[in-house]
Amino acid sequence: MINIYIYTHKPFKPPFRASNEFKILTDDKSVKSDMKVLYEQDFNDNLMNLSKFYGEGSGIYCLYKSDNLPEYIGFCHYSRYFDFKIDEIKLLLSENEILVHKPVRLLRNNRGFYGMCHNIDDYNVIGDIINEFYHEYYESFCKFNKNSMIYPCNMFIMKREDFIEYGRFVFGVLSKFCETKGFYSDKDVKTYIINNKKKYIKYFSPNNKVEYQQRLGGFLLERLSNVFYMKHFKSITGIPVRVVKQ
Repeated sequence: MINIYIYTHKPFKPPFRASNEFKILTDDKSVKSDMKVLYEQDFNDNLMNLSKFYGEGSGIYCLYKSDNLPEYIGFCHYSRYFDFKIDEIKLLLSENEILVHKPVRLLRNNRGFYGMCHNIDDYNVIGDIINEFYHEYYESFCKFNKNSMIYPCNMFIMKREDFIEYGRFVFGVLSKFCETKGFYSDKDVKTYIINNKKKYIKYFSPNNKVEYQQRLGGFLLERLSNVFYMKHFKSITGIPVRVVKQ
Protein backbone atom coordinates (compact mmCIF):
# COMPACT_ATOMS: atom_id res chain seq x y z
CA MET A 1 0.00 0.00 0.00
CA ILE A 2 1.25 3.48 -0.92
CA ASN A 3 0.07 6.74 0.64
CA ILE A 4 1.38 10.07 -0.58
CA TYR A 5 0.53 12.78 1.93
CA ILE A 6 0.00 16.33 0.71
CA TYR A 7 0.85 18.79 3.45
CA THR A 8 -1.06 22.07 3.63
CA HIS A 9 -1.60 24.82 6.16
CA LYS A 10 -4.56 26.32 4.32
CA PRO A 11 -7.46 25.39 1.99
CA PHE A 12 -6.39 24.61 -1.58
CA LYS A 13 -7.58 22.85 -4.71
CA PRO A 14 -5.74 19.60 -5.55
CA PRO A 15 -4.73 19.52 -9.24
CA PHE A 16 -6.02 15.96 -9.66
CA ARG A 17 -8.97 13.75 -8.81
CA ALA A 18 -9.18 12.02 -5.45
CA SER A 19 -7.54 8.60 -5.29
CA ASN A 20 -6.65 5.96 -2.74
CA GLU A 21 -2.98 6.90 -2.93
CA PHE A 22 -3.19 10.61 -2.06
CA LYS A 23 -4.13 11.97 1.38
CA ILE A 24 -4.25 15.60 2.47
CA LEU A 25 -2.41 16.12 5.76
CA THR A 26 -3.40 19.21 7.72
CA ASP A 27 -4.40 20.59 11.09
CA ASP A 28 -6.61 23.21 9.42
CA LYS A 29 -10.25 22.15 9.90
CA SER A 30 -11.38 24.56 7.16
CA VAL A 31 -9.74 22.32 4.54
CA LYS A 32 -12.51 20.31 2.90
CA SER A 33 -11.75 17.14 0.96
CA ASP A 34 -12.52 13.43 0.90
CA MET A 35 -8.77 12.90 1.00
CA LYS A 36 -8.27 14.83 4.24
CA VAL A 37 -6.38 13.42 7.22
CA LEU A 38 -6.54 15.71 10.26
CA TYR A 39 -3.78 15.42 12.80
CA GLU A 40 -4.10 16.39 16.43
CA GLN A 41 -1.42 18.52 18.03
CA ASP A 42 -1.03 16.36 21.13
CA PHE A 43 1.93 14.01 21.36
CA ASN A 44 2.89 14.75 24.98
CA ASP A 45 5.97 16.65 23.86
CA ASN A 46 6.90 20.19 22.84
CA LEU A 47 7.33 19.64 19.12
CA MET A 48 3.77 20.48 18.15
CA ASN A 49 4.06 23.80 20.02
CA LEU A 50 6.66 24.64 17.37
CA SER A 51 4.58 24.21 14.22
CA LYS A 52 5.87 27.44 12.62
CA PHE A 53 9.44 26.48 13.49
CA TYR A 54 9.07 23.06 11.87
CA GLY A 55 6.93 24.16 8.90
CA GLU A 56 6.03 21.10 6.84
CA GLY A 57 8.15 19.11 9.29
CA SER A 58 5.24 19.16 11.74
CA GLY A 59 3.26 17.13 9.20
CA ILE A 60 6.12 14.69 8.70
CA TYR A 61 6.38 14.36 12.48
CA CYS A 62 2.69 13.50 12.67
CA LEU A 63 3.28 10.64 10.23
CA TYR A 64 6.36 9.49 12.14
CA LYS A 65 4.32 9.23 15.35
CA SER A 66 1.51 7.32 13.63
CA ASP A 67 0.85 3.70 14.61
CA ASN A 68 -0.73 2.85 11.26
CA LEU A 69 1.76 3.54 8.50
CA PRO A 70 1.39 2.04 5.00
CA GLU A 71 4.14 0.04 3.29
CA TYR A 72 5.32 3.17 1.44
CA ILE A 73 5.12 6.75 2.73
CA GLY A 74 5.25 9.72 0.40
CA PHE A 75 5.31 13.41 1.26
CA CYS A 76 4.75 16.49 -0.90
CA HIS A 77 3.27 19.99 -0.63
CA TYR A 78 -0.01 21.61 -1.65
CA SER A 79 1.89 23.55 -4.34
CA ARG A 80 4.55 20.95 -5.32
CA TYR A 81 3.93 17.43 -6.61
CA PHE A 82 6.01 14.61 -8.02
CA ASP A 83 5.51 14.66 -11.76
CA PHE A 84 4.35 11.14 -12.54
CA LYS A 85 1.07 9.32 -13.11
CA ILE A 86 -0.41 7.17 -10.36
CA ASP A 87 0.03 3.95 -12.34
CA GLU A 88 3.78 4.67 -12.63
CA ILE A 89 4.41 4.70 -8.87
CA LYS A 90 4.72 0.95 -8.32
CA LEU A 91 7.12 0.55 -11.22
CA LEU A 92 9.28 3.43 -9.99
CA LEU A 93 9.38 2.03 -6.46
CA SER A 94 10.19 -1.48 -7.67
CA GLU A 95 13.33 -0.11 -9.33
CA ASN A 96 14.43 2.54 -6.79
CA GLU A 97 15.13 2.68 -3.04
CA ILE A 98 13.80 6.20 -2.61
CA LEU A 99 12.22 8.89 -4.77
CA VAL A 100 12.94 12.55 -3.98
CA HIS A 101 12.71 16.01 -5.52
CA LYS A 102 15.11 16.31 -8.45
CA PRO A 103 18.48 17.75 -7.33
CA VAL A 104 19.22 21.46 -7.48
CA ARG A 105 22.73 22.79 -8.09
CA LEU A 106 23.71 25.70 -5.84
CA LEU A 107 26.15 28.55 -6.46
CA ARG A 108 27.95 27.67 -3.22
CA ASN A 109 28.46 24.48 -1.27
CA ASN A 110 25.62 23.50 1.06
CA ARG A 111 27.19 24.94 4.19
CA GLY A 112 28.03 28.22 2.47
CA PHE A 113 24.57 28.50 0.94
CA TYR A 114 22.89 27.96 4.31
CA GLY A 115 25.02 30.71 5.82
CA MET A 116 24.10 33.03 2.98
CA CYS A 117 20.36 32.50 3.57
CA HIS A 118 20.12 31.84 7.32
CA ASN A 119 22.11 31.94 10.57
CA ILE A 120 25.18 29.71 10.18
CA ASP A 121 25.44 29.36 13.98
CA ASP A 122 22.35 27.12 13.92
CA TYR A 123 23.93 24.95 11.26
CA ASN A 124 27.04 24.57 13.39
CA VAL A 125 24.96 23.51 16.39
CA ILE A 126 23.31 20.84 14.23
CA GLY A 127 26.74 19.57 13.24
CA ASP A 128 27.84 19.35 16.86
CA ILE A 129 24.69 17.40 17.78
CA ILE A 130 25.20 14.93 14.94
CA ASN A 131 28.85 14.46 15.89
CA GLU A 132 28.03 13.77 19.55
CA PHE A 133 24.74 11.87 19.44
CA TYR A 134 24.41 10.50 15.88
CA HIS A 135 28.06 10.04 14.99
CA GLU A 136 27.28 7.39 12.37
CA TYR A 137 25.80 10.23 10.27
CA TYR A 138 28.65 12.69 10.80
CA GLU A 139 30.72 11.62 7.80
CA SER A 140 27.69 12.07 5.53
CA PHE A 141 27.03 15.47 7.12
CA CYS A 142 30.59 16.58 6.30
CA LYS A 143 30.31 15.32 2.72
CA PHE A 144 27.00 17.10 2.29
CA ASN A 145 28.54 20.37 3.54
CA LYS A 146 31.15 20.31 0.78
CA ASN A 147 28.67 19.36 -1.94
CA SER A 148 26.87 22.02 -3.98
CA MET A 149 23.87 19.82 -4.81
CA ILE A 150 20.72 19.42 -2.70
CA TYR A 151 17.45 17.49 -2.93
CA PRO A 152 15.12 20.27 -1.73
CA CYS A 153 11.67 20.69 -0.19
CA ASN A 154 11.54 17.61 2.09
CA MET A 155 9.73 15.62 -0.61
CA PHE A 156 10.15 11.85 -0.72
CA ILE A 157 8.62 8.41 -1.16
CA MET A 158 10.28 5.62 0.83
CA LYS A 159 9.54 2.33 2.57
CA ARG A 160 7.97 2.34 6.02
CA GLU A 161 11.05 0.95 7.80
CA ASP A 162 13.27 3.57 6.13
CA PHE A 163 10.84 6.33 7.08
CA ILE A 164 10.84 5.26 10.74
CA GLU A 165 14.63 5.44 10.83
CA TYR A 166 14.48 8.79 9.01
CA GLY A 167 12.14 10.20 11.67
CA ARG A 168 14.31 8.88 14.49
CA PHE A 169 17.32 10.71 13.09
CA VAL A 170 15.93 14.05 11.89
CA PHE A 171 13.55 14.65 14.80
CA GLY A 172 16.07 13.38 17.31
CA VAL A 173 18.56 15.98 16.06
CA LEU A 174 16.02 18.79 15.91
CA SER A 175 14.65 17.98 19.35
CA LYS A 176 18.14 18.29 20.84
CA PHE A 177 18.64 21.49 18.85
CA CYS A 178 15.53 23.00 20.46
CA GLU A 179 16.73 21.93 23.90
CA THR A 180 20.10 23.55 23.25
CA LYS A 181 18.55 26.82 22.04
CA GLY A 182 15.76 26.89 24.65
CA PHE A 183 13.00 26.68 22.04
CA TYR A 184 9.79 25.35 23.58
CA SER A 185 7.28 27.34 21.55
CA ASP A 186 7.09 29.39 18.37
CA LYS A 187 7.11 32.50 20.56
CA ASP A 188 10.54 31.49 21.90
CA VAL A 189 11.87 31.16 18.36
CA LYS A 190 10.48 34.49 17.21
CA THR A 191 11.87 36.31 20.25
CA TYR A 192 15.29 34.73 19.72
CA ILE A 193 15.40 35.78 16.07
CA ILE A 194 14.34 39.34 16.89
CA ASN A 195 17.08 39.53 19.53
CA ASN A 196 19.64 38.26 17.00
CA LYS A 197 18.49 40.07 13.87
CA LYS A 198 21.99 40.78 12.59
CA LYS A 199 22.62 37.05 12.22
CA TYR A 200 19.24 36.07 10.82
CA ILE A 201 17.93 38.91 8.69
CA LYS A 202 19.43 39.08 5.18
CA TYR A 203 19.28 41.83 2.59
CA PHE A 204 17.09 39.91 0.11
CA SER A 205 13.48 38.74 0.20
CA PRO A 206 11.97 36.65 1.75
CA ASN A 207 15.03 36.03 3.95
CA ASN A 208 14.80 39.59 5.24
CA LYS A 209 11.62 38.80 7.21
CA VAL A 210 11.44 37.51 10.79
CA GLU A 211 8.40 35.35 9.97
CA TYR A 212 10.30 33.60 7.18
CA GLN A 213 13.38 32.93 9.30
CA GLN A 214 11.09 31.61 12.03
CA ARG A 215 10.72 28.48 9.87
CA LEU A 216 14.36 27.63 10.53
CA GLY A 217 13.46 24.13 11.75
CA GLY A 218 12.09 23.34 8.30
CA PHE A 219 15.23 24.72 6.66
CA LEU A 220 17.45 22.60 8.91
CA LEU A 221 15.22 19.58 8.29
CA GLU A 222 15.79 20.01 4.56
CA ARG A 223 19.53 19.58 5.12
CA LEU A 224 19.10 16.73 7.61
CA SER A 225 16.93 14.92 5.07
CA ASN A 226 19.80 15.05 2.59
CA VAL A 227 22.26 13.76 5.17
CA PHE A 228 19.93 10.83 5.85
CA TYR A 229 19.55 10.05 2.15
CA MET A 230 23.33 10.02 1.69
CA LYS A 231 23.95 7.76 4.69
CA HIS A 232 20.99 5.41 4.43
CA PHE A 233 20.55 4.69 0.71
CA LYS A 234 22.92 3.19 -1.83
CA SER A 235 21.22 5.18 -4.58
CA ILE A 236 18.98 8.26 -4.59
CA THR A 237 16.55 8.89 -7.43
CA GLY A 238 15.52 12.48 -8.04
CA ILE A 239 12.46 12.97 -10.22
CA PRO A 240 10.82 16.09 -11.71
CA VAL A 241 8.42 18.12 -9.63
CA ARG A 242 5.36 20.02 -10.83
CA VAL A 243 4.74 23.40 -9.20
CA VAL A 244 1.10 24.50 -8.98
CA LYS A 245 0.18 28.07 -8.03
CA GLN A 246 -2.49 28.21 -5.33
